[in-house]
Amino acid sequence: MICRISGTLASVEANIATVELPALGLARQVLLPTYLADRLAEQVGRPITLHTLEYLESHGQGTSFIPD
Repeated sequence: MICRISGTLASVEANIATVELPALGLARQVLLPTYLADRLAEQVGRPITLHTLEYLESHGQGTSFIPD
């Protein structure tokens, strides 16, 4: 589970922040509450750390997200 993301805030669009993780060559999108998205819009281009909750959903099609 991803519980924290640190990187550069690349963008904030609606309620989605994109955080670039240059050391890994990745970018992650994080859903935000509206009040936080409004505040973070001014921080684009700066280093940021977000504490997160990763939520996976399965629709009972014979699959499982629990590793064996």
